[in-house]
Amino acid sequence: MCRSRHLLFVILLALAGCVGPAERLPDSVPPKRVVLVVLAGDNDLSEEVGWRLDALKQGWTPAMGPLFVLEDRASIEAPRLLRLTCDEVGGKHYRTLASYPYLTDTTSEELWRTVLADVMRQSHPAAHMGIVLFSHGTGWLPEGMLAEPRGLLSDNGREMSPELLGEILPADRVDYLLFDMCFTAGVEVAYALRQRVPLLLVSSAEMVSPGFTPLYRSSLWFLYEPQPEGLKKWARDYASLVEQQTDLRRSGTLSLVSTAPLDELAEAMQGMTLPSDLGGLQRFDRGGGAPLFYDLGQVITLQETLHREKAEDCLQRAVLYEWHTETFMGHLPLNHHSGMTIYLPTSAYPQLNRAYDKTAWRRAIAR
Repeated sequence: MCRSRHLLFVILLALAGCVGPAERLPDSVPPKRVVLVVLAGDNDLSEEVGWRLDALKQGWTPAMGPLFVLEDRASIEAPRLLRLTCDEVGGKHYRTLASYPYLTDTTSEELWRTVLADVMRQSHPAAHMGIVLFSHGTGWLPEGMLAEPRGLLSDNGREMSPELLGEILPADRVDYLLFDMCFTAGVEVAYALRQRVPLLLVSSAEMVSPGFTPLYRSSLWFLYEPQPEGLKKWARDYASLVEQQTDLRRSGTLSLVSTAPLDELAEAMQGMTLPSDLGGLQRFDRGGGAPLFYDLGQVITLQETLHREKAEDCLQRAVLYEWHTETFMGHLPLNHHSGMTIYLPTSAYPQLNRAYDKTAWRRAIAR
């Protein structure tokens, strides 16, 4: 029944099309949310930026609300802020609002603060924001730490940490972060963002290309709906799409995480001990070395502390939705998936261990 109603609504929106050149509602009628899509493709994902721009144009209608795009890829000279608009005959177009020739690094604090300020100036003062991030990703891993690290964003070899992103985002204005990238479900990432963003849509494993591109055409309305229900619908649509595949693309993980219980979770996990048999734990990276991303829920169940039950309860409250396929890329079994991952220090990565000790999450559980 719900699916039928949604389909009817999408059809009606498509029939309505664009209603004219107006780009902003009167101040007396504030939009509930604006959406900013950050396409950080100044790397080997440059072609996929074009896919997403086309899909967003197909899926968006003015009835949803304002849609902004920060575009950066190898084929343009500098990052630019775009806005989807409609012309008098109903055609949809990207209009360039700003170009940033002196701020070419999409991982820089200065560019982010400038872009966020520009979006807010173009939006109703009362509007909240949803942010979609597309790029390479390896969660909390520091820049240059491993052979191919990518942090949360990648720009021509430079990366952004979750701690920096958490410092940049405006307080009480961002409703969610949706990560169209790999390895973002780490508790380290969520903890770094907990004071700025209430909801995160993340993946424990890699995001198989083309990622969320099909959903930008079919399910964009969910990003403007009341949350967390809208993101749950988005996640279910993605799960359905992946499960219809018959080749290696039938691989995926997805979680909707509430950051509200994470301070409690950190308190419950203070004094955490390493499981005696790391080989029996679920991993989500496919590298040949020691795992970097273990299942957090499985690690918690193996704890012998007095606070294990509290930690299990916090994790259950934090993960609002989780989904995974039975295997990943045909050979990695996914027998456990709590919806969040964790790094466990190992003698194989002494330099990475030292960097991990500096993360906000590690400091919180080591108190």
